[in-house]
Amino acid sequence: MIWFACPGCGLSLVLPHEMAGTASVCSRCGRTFTVPDPSVTVPAPGDGAPAAAPGRRARLLGALAWLGLLTILVSLGGGLFLLLGDRPLLFWLNPDVRVYVDNTTGGPVTVAVEGAGPVVVPAGQVGEVACRPGRRRVSVRGGRGVLLDAVADLGGPAGRSGQILYVLDPTGSRQYVSYTVSSSPRGGLSGGREGVPPGPRTEGRLREEFQDLQAHLRLLPAGHWHRVDDHDFILTPVPKAARHPPGHGRREQRGFTRLAEGDARSLGRLLAVQRPTAGDLVELSGLWEKVLETDPRAGR
Repeated sequence: MIWFACPGCGLSLVLPHEMAGTASVCSRCGRTFTVPDPSVTVPAPGDGAPAAAPGRRARLLGALAWLGLLTILVSLGGGLFLLLGDRPLLFWLNPDVRVYVDNTTGGPVTVAVEGAGPVVVPAGQVGEVACRPGRRRVSVRGGRGVLLDAVADLGGPAGRSGQILYVLDPTGSRQYVSYTVSSSPRGGLSGGREGVPPGPRTEGRLREEFQDLQAHLRLLPAGHWHRVDDHDFILTPVPKAARHPPGHGRREQRGFTRLAEGDARSLGRLLAVQRPTAGDLVELSGLWEKVLETDPRAGR
């Protein structure tokens, strides 16, 4: 189509391309004129305005949409802040139960937790299985057949880590110890008595050191399941830096590890001693060092 204005009255006219160069008459003023060539057409008044309006409208709608999305995100951020409180974000993003499988059976085991795929844990290693909280059927199979097939209640409030953590002992007979390391007011390691100066020990001082070690160690009863989400070091040795925390304030961290059968018997006996000898203190101090350095994940 050819858009142009009447040379007499300015009326907007639209004619087919085929009429270019022919004579025509204006319907308003009656003037006769030659229809112009398309290469020099004059747009009719207001011709471009309707086409531009949809573009402006689309840009306006897009800007309003982004503004609405930003408002929603800000509102969600404020709501999330109020919802979390003092709980870690990990609790909400990943509230799964995590099970550490401590395989001391002497051969590989296959662990299946309802809702999670089976996991093969090599002999002497620690494997991990994740599942949703709740009552779950758990089975452990090894070279000698079924070691465990029972329903376990894997739930409850999450610990300070933001997750629910368990240690599973397929044998149900190993001995584990829960312990606490903390920096003493002297800046040494309470439990290891790092700040105690050398020299002869009086009976009172010997008892104090022994009882301090006793207070940092707890031998746990044997069983398949141990809840450990309030522990910082799980089946892993305590890093050297954590054994000597900086500063002079008290800062406690908890650990959970496995003891050899003979060491567990010795620890059980020493934890019951009320009037220790110097030999008892030496033996308990040696066990304390083993607790800090034991690395079940390395197969030892």
